[in-house]
Amino acid sequence: MKQPYRTFLLGLAAALFLIPTLSIAQTVVYDIDGNEYGTVKIGNQIWMSENLRTNTYANGVSIQYRSSSQAGAWNDANNTPAYTDVNGSVANKANYGNLYNWFAANNPNLCPVGWRVPSDNEFIILERFLGMDETESNTSTNDSYTRGSGPNISGMLRFTGNDFWTGDNSQATNSSGFGAKGAGQRRAFNTESDYLGFQVFARFWTSTVDPGNANRGMRRILRADETGVERGAGSKKYGYSVRCITDATVQLNNSSGYRLFSSPVETTYATLLNQVWTQGATGAKTTSGSPNVFTLTNNAWTAVTDLTATLPAGAGVAVFVFNDNDFDGNADTKARSLYAGGTLHGAATPTMNTTASTFTLLGNPYRSTLDFDNLDRTDLTDVAYVWSPTINSGNGDWVTYTVSGGTGDLTDGLIAPFQGFIVQAAASGTPSVGMVAADTTSSAGTFRGKESVSNDPIIRLQLDGATLSSSTWMRFSENGSLTESVKGDALKMTSMSPNFALLASAKGNTALDIAHLPLNNDTYNVPLHVDATTGGTYTLRLTQSSAMDMVELVFNDHIKGVSVPITSDFTYEISLEGRATKAAPVGFDGAAPNIEAVSVQSTDYSITVQPPTSTSIDGNQKSEIGFELEQNYPNPFNPSTQIRFTLRASHLARLTVYDVLGREIAVLVDGVMPAGAHNVTFDASNLPSGVYMYRLEAGSQIVTRRMVLVK
Repeated sequence: MKQPYRTFLLGLAAALFLIPTLSIAQTVVYDIDGNEYGTVKIGNQIWMSENLRTNTYANGVSIQYRSSSQAGAWNDANNTPAYTDVNGSVANKANYGNLYNWFAANNPNLCPVGWRVPSDNEFIILERFLGMDETESNTSTNDSYTRGSGPNISGMLRFTGNDFWTGDNSQATNSSGFGAKGAGQRRAFNTESDYLGFQVFARFWTSTVDPGNANRGMRRILRADETGVERGAGSKKYGYSVRCITDATVQLNNSSGYRLFSSPVETTYATLLNQVWTQGATGAKTTSGSPNVFTLTNNAWTAVTDLTATLPAGAGVAVFVFNDNDFDGNADTKARSLYAGGTLHGAATPTMNTTASTFTLLGNPYRSTLDFDNLDRTDLTDVAYVWSPTINSGNGDWVTYTVSGGTGDLTDGLIAPFQGFIVQAAASGTPSVGMVAADTTSSAGTFRGKESVSNDPIIRLQLDGATLSSSTWMRFSENGSLTESVKGDALKMTSMSPNFALLASAKGNTALDIAHLPLNNDTYNVPLHVDATTGGTYTLRLTQSSAMDMVELVFNDHIKGVSVPITSDFTYEISLEGRATKAAPVGFDGAAPNIEAVSVQSTDYSITVQPPTSTSIDGNQKSEIGFELEQNYPNPFNPSTQIRFTLRASHLARLTVYDVLGREIAVLVDGVMPAGAHNVTFDASNLPSGVYMYRLEAGSQIVTRRMVLVK
């Protein structure tokens, strides 16, 4: 017996995706009786790879069963639509599916929700997919038919064993994933002998309406004896195998966790989510328990309490997907798919949260990848946020993209088909988004880093350890800011997984996934927040950089008092205690984590940003205008040290000391200094241990070095 609602441990999460064309599907669909069917993408449709075997219509009405011993034709319109088993044996259902009469095949509820019986033209598409040459197409109708000829008859749908249709699908020459095993035909007479040749040929229902002959329905016959693929008319009193198809699908893997997606067609939440467990709402699988379907309102998840409502075009939905839909205590071994039949969406103008700086959950409603750069956006920040359940070793993490600079882990701002994404309203104005199919691209929309489209210097740092990972970006330009939120900043969002690493730069107490920082002649420090929910040794490394001749960077470990220049091969090991707050619940408790930026108050690590006028921070620094700043001595020191510099000509000079957060600690020299060598004492008696920077400015030239105070 099924439990009334679910509280289930959170497992590995996974992405939404369309099945790639010509690949074997890894997802399944279930009928109302719980039978499982593989799926294959063929043309623009998704096909079941196996014959239908349900005993119940999708609306819950039972289909009348007729055994081989029952007399009577099936063409009586007053009869309840019926099915029978292949060769009169219920045991054949697992291998071959059921045989359905015209009345059953013509009922729109025969296939699972969102599916239908294919048309004759769609079977022609199937033939092409299976390899049959177009010249072998049959053009007959009604009660006549022709056979094709040549080596490609039946395409790849051939059986290589001794008995054409009794083996399993692995023995078919076809590698498409479309099941080679057919079923056959039953004539509605009295004896078992009226089951015709299910081992010789397979007949499938196609279009079930033939206005020219009320007694006939169209069928297509895929022959296993390689003599041809036939199209013809069959009596409505015969029984045939049925394959179901659908136009649109959102596909998941079989692990639990949060997903963000949208619907490809106008449909209800309940219809779209028919294949996964829902609870706590009208129209859900059960009204008991905490809701697991959410929309986003004013930066908080709001439960959808009526799943019979329509999911608007371009709107997104968040769902906690359980991986044990039958409540047997075992995780599902195959993935679930979400199917919604109907006309694919055209233009979409989803409703927005209009409060300043709030977030809205949208979704790509198109079959192709959506290019965020092309969206008609008004009064929004230029950032897209996507929850990608596959990264972070399957624990999931947010990936971001900024139009300004083209920076982030959401490659080129490409949003996969039917993927949900979040946008943020600007500080003022009336936010809006317009979507059209022309905004899409054929690109795949995978999640990985990319080169910046601007010439601004950028870096990407990544933290890895304990099977967790996180990254952060920094971009430097004259429009950047060290303290203010500017275009090109992207927030570090609260994780929707209970297991995560956290790497972020910060402006004030706000953590950033992408920080747009100033590019000028100043030296400043950027706090770097490093944390994780699992303790252990983590490696920080530089994974991407561009135009780094315009800026020099130094990583500072304030715990150990160590500073390391960030070069192309930069790596640094950090020991973490696993103290990060788990924002998401370990198990589903009906309360999704709020959509908000991570708040940080960390001074353990930082990055020093300095102009490229100096040489390596550890090298002999000489400026072009003729002054030299030497390394302090002693270093490390306690409590005082000597700083020596040389001017080749009399010049206005300023020598200052800063801490790693960029705060000015002391001014040692500020005025015109004569040519020659100068020695200045810096007394740090009142300062704590740590790394400090000293900087010499003369004219337009600046040179910076670091020193370490150890008490």
